[in-house]
Amino acid sequence: MLRELPRCWNWETAVLHAFSSTFHSMLDLEKMWSVNILALTARDPSQVWSKVACLDKLSDILAIPTQLRVATNALPEREVMSWQQAISSRDFPFQTGVFQQKLSQLTALRLNARPRLCR
Repeated sequence: MLRELPRCWNWETAVLHAFSSTFHSMLDLEKMWSVNILALTARDPSQVWSKVACLDKLSDILAIPTQLRVATNALPEREVMSWQQAISSRDFPFQTGVFQQKLSQLTALRLNARPRLCR
């Protein structure tokens, strides 16, 4: 779309040129935009979690389960690691994977929580 923009009179035309396989008219674009906005803003009250459920889920999200080997031949032991421990004692690939997973879990929690809890 950005490459098309200098060749068009307005941004709408540039969008239609850039995404012609998806949107055949501005009406198609407006429909998609409306459906996405509605999906983000409308909530089914039966799907909203209670405060207790949200706090329990948050507690689960903030805990980082790991497996540690005490000895070379020993089976790994399960342990719950804090965020501080994960940052200070683990390597970057582990941190990146865990933090991406936790971010998606927090996003899901935010979508299912009452708006008042997320402020």
